Amino acid sequence: MAIASISRPAATGAPLPKRKRKKIAVFLGAGASSPLGIPITKAITTTILEKLESDDLYDFARYHAQLRRLLHKAYPQIRQKNSYIPDITELLSLLDHQVAQGRSLRPGLSLDEVVQLRRLLVIAICEVLYEPRPVPAKLKATMKPWLQWIRTLVKDPANAYDVAFITTNYDRIIDQILWDELGHEAIGEVDFGLEWHYADNDSPADEVPVPANPRVRSYKLHGSLDYVGCQRCQRVYISSAPNYYVPLLARAPETECHCRQHPLDSIVVVPTMARRTPFPRLNDIWRRAGMFMSEADAWVIAGYSMPTEDLFIKELLLTAFHTGATRARRRIDVVQYQPDNNGDRFALYFGEHGTMRSYYGGLQSYVSQPTTIFQDAVARRL
Repeated sequence: MAIASISRPAATGAPLPKRKRKKIAVFLGAGASSPLGIPITKAITTTILEKLESDDLYDFARYHAQLRRLLHKAYPQIRQKNSYIPDITELLSLLDHQVAQGRSLRPGLSLDEVVQLRRLLVIAICEVLYEPRPVPAKLKATMKPWLQWIRTLVKDPANAYDVAFITTNYDRIIDQILWDELGHEAIGEVDFGLEWHYADNDSPADEVPVPANPRVRSYKLHGSLDYVGCQRCQRVYISSAPNYYVPLLARAPETECHCRQHPLDSIVVVPTMARRTPFPRLNDIWRRAGMFMSEADAWVIAGYSMPTEDLFIKELLLTAFHTGATRARRRIDVVQYQPDNNGDRFALYFGEHGTMRSYYGGLQSYVSQPTTIFQDAVARRL
């Protein structure tokens, strides 16, 4: 199924060597993708409005007129460039509340239109996050060691560390590296946190299993731009290309499940106060991520601010922090752009063993600083 057209996957070859490797959990929030051209959450609404004004938001022109009409009915002041523009979390939280209550809060806007507005905004978010903005050459140069480290981990089947990239992002920064370096033949050696299927109508229906000793782990807690799933049989499809338009497309062999279910659903947890999980199989990813973090020798938490509403993420982190044989000596690097106005929130939760260190200036600054978990891992001193 699905949009991407790929060749039939070949066998992945000999299994990777089984041995004890140091475990590093790299937990990434939106701020970790920002230096690579991905807008942070607070900038998404503004970016959507800018691209909508220039008819550069969707690949399908008809959606521009629909979104303009529904936005104008729901939030007339947004089109008038009001001084206050709500961020995407506020917009979607109110829409979700109306859907849950079964009624629209604005006269002249039907509940069906509320549902359609939400659907179009989710696709708009995916469009904004799919194609990174150009970044200054100097900033790109500072991020090069970080990207090179990821590529090295992926390319080397005998790498010294067992690394899991655990993220609330659904952009394709890391995914692109995985597909570029491994291709469709070896991508099965990546642990995505669940069994999955190739997003290609010509591929076999057999699930790709979770590898016992993966090259690298990619646990996307909130789904991904290239994931779609079947609510009937719970198959998950992963693509080398974006799949987020699939729920809006007409029925075709490329957009339906092997069980013939249509439509398939995008698997993304949109930014709302509720953080509703749209697909039960995401729980498999959360479980594996939590287990890995509880066993990890080191954590790097980068670009994540631990917002008040992220109760489930707090539960994941705190449960993992207080369990596992390495908990008292586990190294933790927390990377933020700037200190919180109310002090170090992470120190409150993770400072009790004295192994947590805070770094400021964002990921672009962290990768160049000495004596970090990242530098020790690159030099294999961890």
